[in-house]
Amino acid sequence: MSVQKTKTMGELLETGMGLFFPNGHSAKGPVDDFKFDIGDFGHNTVPLESTVNQLYEQTKQKMMRIYTCSRAKDRDVSKEASIILSDLQTLSPQRTGEKR
Repeated sequence: MSVQKTKTMGELLETGMGLFFPNGHSAKGPVDDFKFDIGDFGHNTVPLESTVNQLYEQTKQKMMRIYTCSRAKDRDVSKEASIILSDLQTLSPQRTGEKR
């Protein structure tokens, strides 16, 4: 895709999200379940406020490739785990099958 050199990585990220998550969904799930950023050809994260022109000047590349990167947001399982541990600690030995 060709874009103007004045476009920011943030604008390109929005375009990529629209392409890969049409109507806010993909086969992997809803857009809200993911974190997004822009990566360059070396798999480095590019600041969203950078423009295409700035990236050209920085890398000295004649042809630029950038990538919309997504990864699932981390789930906070510590609360679930502590609840499970608390429940196990309060059970009597007969209920857990332990012998004392």
